[in-house]
Amino acid sequence: MKVSYLTTVLFFLMLGLIVNAQNDSVVPKKSYISNTQFTMLIDARTSIEFKPSDIQKAEFFIRPELDMPLTKNFRLKVIGRLYAEILDNLEPNKPAQDAVSEFSKRAIIGDRLEAELREFYFDWKIRKHYLTVGKQQIVWGKSDGLKILDIVNPTNFREFLLDDFDNSRIPLWSLKADLKLSKIKAQLIWIPDLTYHDFPAQNGTFFPVALFSNAPQGVSVINNRLKKPKKIIKDADYGIRLSAFLKGWDVTINYLYQYDNFPVVKTITDNVNNNITISPIFKRYHLFGGTFSNAFGSYTLRGELGYSKGKYFSSSNSNVSEGIFKSDQIIGVLGVDYSGISNSTLSIQLFEDYIYDNQNTVGRESSETNMSFLIDRRFANETLTASIICVQNLNRGDGFVRPKLDYLVLNNLTAFLGADLFYGDKSGPFGQFKSLNRISLGLQLGI
Repeated sequence: MKVSYLTTVLFFLMLGLIVNAQNDSVVPKKSYISNTQFTMLIDARTSIEFKPSDIQKAEFFIRPELDMPLTKNFRLKVIGRLYAEILDNLEPNKPAQDAVSEFSKRAIIGDRLEAELREFYFDWKIRKHYLTVGKQQIVWGKSDGLKILDIVNPTNFREFLLDDFDNSRIPLWSLKADLKLSKIKAQLIWIPDLTYHDFPAQNGTFFPVALFSNAPQGVSVINNRLKKPKKIIKDADYGIRLSAFLKGWDVTINYLYQYDNFPVVKTITDNVNNNITISPIFKRYHLFGGTFSNAFGSYTLRGELGYSKGKYFSSSNSNVSEGIFKSDQIIGVLGVDYSGISNSTLSIQLFEDYIYDNQNTVGRESSETNMSFLIDRRFANETLTASIICVQNLNRGDGFVRPKLDYLVLNNLTAFLGADLFYGDKSGPFGQFKSLNRISLGLQLGI
């Protein structure tokens, strides 16, 4: 049995545990298992492109979640997902999942159905400390729209940046220790799961063409398979986050030693045979960073900063050896939130991303600046929420706008209507998708 199908086995084992917990009517009052909580989220949504008015996707997923206390200080958390994309447009045929470890792959059933063990971990409280072991999401940073420090878990780019962060993160088999040390909290992480960003194939709807360079016309291309790290212990990622509350400021200091979740592309040119050999590989680097936030009346000031030491980038410069170069990088965001208007929140963010020794990096300039704007307002006793988020790249003028309406039909049933509108230069990270502008609607039922 392939390891990827372990997810299917564990998924249905989890359903068995749930059924048993639900049907077991004779449970001692002092049993911690009697406090087991089971929830299920059922979600259906459809997206229709504006031109030529084709249905872009029709997806449906069921996400069961089990929270089972095994003792007073020890519990099991399991989250599964059964997902179907009826039209098979986002990831046509069977996704290769080349960048995903065998232990974290989704089990693909046919072309349109998949089962996935999203999370499976044990949480152990030891006095005032916590130890979490298993498949999980580890979230650093809180920026909206774009990620700065939230890079511990890789991303499934099935829908580029349009999917919710919680859904698009790829959970990893990890060990996390949360330690309370007087006024400072420390989080230690160790990740032996050799999984990285998962991109759709070139025939996928949201394949990011602008992030990859094209070979010169008339030159044949030899594509080698993605080369991944193989040694679970030696190639594991690890990091630490220190957090504290200092004179009204929430601050963190972060360090992560990891393989970049984006591969770099090594290119070897053979002028004799007029071809180029392309070999995607992963490179390791050090990330130093931090966050801060403080509230001043109706305003909240917050920010994130990340400094990457010795990071590798792909280059379109033919004079760069093997098409890759090494440089330090600094990326940060400064944001202001305003909540002074009743039932409303307004947020503005400025992002800056700078590569110190840029050698014609593919798909970007040395300095990239983005701005984001977010506003949401709640109406009708908070049963109706209207929101809009805009992200604008100031280098090329491309970006996207996402208006959305959420309506709470019942306590456990939400309907939504929204749109995803890209604009700008087709060579930009956002403008490349402007032909895919769409309107989306859906229902979400919680049980």
